[in-house]
Amino acid sequence: MEQMKQYIKNMREVTNKNINDNIGLTTGFEELNLKMSGFKNQELTVIASRIGYGKTALVLNSVIENIKDDSGVLYFSLDLQKEQILTRIIAMESKVRLAELKRGILTQDEKIIVDDTIDKYTDAKLLIDDTKYPTLEYIENKIKSIASNKENVLKIVVIDYIDLIDNSSNQNIARELKKFAIKYNLPIIVLSQLSNKIEKRLNQRPQLNDLKDKNLKIEADLVLFLYINDFVQKDLEEQKEIKSILKNDYPEYKSAYVDKPIVSADIIIAKQKHGGSNLTVKLDLLKDMAIFYMQEKLEETKKQEIFKEIDEILKDYEEGYKYRYGLPFKKEYYIDLDIIDAYELNLSKIPNEIYKLKDLRILRLQKNNLTSLSKKISTFKNLETICLCDNKLTKLPKNLITLKNLTELGLCNNPTLKKLPDSFKNLQLKSLSIDGKLLNKYIDILSQIKTIEELEIHGGKISKKVFRKLTTLPNLKELTFEAIKNKRFPKKIKQFKVLEKLTIEKSDTFLQYDNNITEDIFLQNIKLIEINNKELINV
Repeated sequence: MEQMKQYIKNMREVTNKNINDNIGLTTGFEELNLKMSGFKNQELTVIASRIGYGKTALVLNSVIENIKDDSGVLYFSLDLQKEQILTRIIAMESKVRLAELKRGILTQDEKIIVDDTIDKYTDAKLLIDDTKYPTLEYIENKIKSIASNKENVLKIVVIDYIDLIDNSSNQNIARELKKFAIKYNLPIIVLSQLSNKIEKRLNQRPQLNDLKDKNLKIEADLVLFLYINDFVQKDLEEQKEIKSILKNDYPEYKSAYVDKPIVSADIIIAKQKHGGSNLTVKLDLLKDMAIFYMQEKLEETKKQEIFKEIDEILKDYEEGYKYRYGLPFKKEYYIDLDIIDAYELNLSKIPNEIYKLKDLRILRLQKNNLTSLSKKISTFKNLETICLCDNKLTKLPKNLITLKNLTELGLCNNPTLKKLPDSFKNLQLKSLSIDGKLLNKYIDILSQIKTIEELEIHGGKISKKVFRKLTTLPNLKELTFEAIKNKRFPKKIKQFKVLEKLTIEKSDTFLQYDNNITEDIFLQNIKLIEINNKELINV
């Protein structure tokens, strides 16, 4: 009866505490803390994954956050040297690319940030032991020596990784580590690799039976799996490509894997003695920095680490800001941007954050995978130029007409674009590039854009009607045909009113000398005629 009274008293004390008081040491991720209550004393936690999935990066994130909370960390690095672990911590904290930090390729600003980070960690409560293949006895003696110290600040132990512990005495390593956690009242985190048999399964999402050390399944209080589907797909695609080459298949299979700078990672709580299991927390991994972020907070935390020499990039607005991973973290860096170069980035749509640029004048999106434009394009009230060439457009939004300042539009090399909205004729364009087939179909609409001064036509065989309609454009000064299939201009054609320059290029079928070009269809304003790099007139 007395035991029950004491138990009820203890439970009341627990329930009266703030929820944060019931959480152990931080994992570094708020959602993960809530689902597993952090790393708790006397518990053995396992973090497991396949090789190269980021186990060390994940646990270092926790190490960094605990150091910031003034919690002492003992880190057994059985794989990497002490200097390598420290380099990774400095890279993660200074937000500098790990590969560049290793080689010492840093800008002046990055050097200052790195130096400041090193100073900050000089007195950090972090002890790294990089002894290779230590015995369990060695590990316990190390923990004991720190725990018995009068100035003991040790709050957590990490072993990276358990598979490299010397077990020549054939002990149950998992059980012994669990005993250490209880004996020294500490959370112990061990990293482990998964069995190779997982690679033979179609579904490679980890399960408890995939643990290399089967004793971990029994002894661990908590088992976390790190799973990245992108990495699995990469491996599968590489295997397909290799098999194709070995079989001499023709055409050879080419990997469809797209190497993305940011990939989604699943943290799977596969076992939790004192909580729910089979729970998943989504993180994002920035690969070149080996940093994990909560997905919903990634946009807020990108910061300028994603951009090399950010100030240099932003100096020359005339060339345009090179949009690769996104806009700078700080608004003051991009608030005045009015030119964005986002070409050759495999974009399937205009990224939402570009719509933040209310003053955008020029947007270059050529050589992507755009299939359509969002209606949000009307956000850019000041847009003057948009280049959409070399994409996979199938349609254009009707509200394109709302861009009153749009004077330059690139649509060429979009073979899937087969229709233009009727409102297209109301655009006040001065420059237009378009595919010949689309021009043939919509010449009645396009010939109503009387403001056109420069016109580029790509591919196709241009009809006689198109040639006649083009001569009616009152302001057309420069006309370019590229890769058209015509042999000559139609003989009976009205004269161009103000045309100054005619260029025909990459059109092998077009005759080099066509007398009717100079004699019949131009007034005296013509200054240059060039056919396949040969000049007929140059005044």
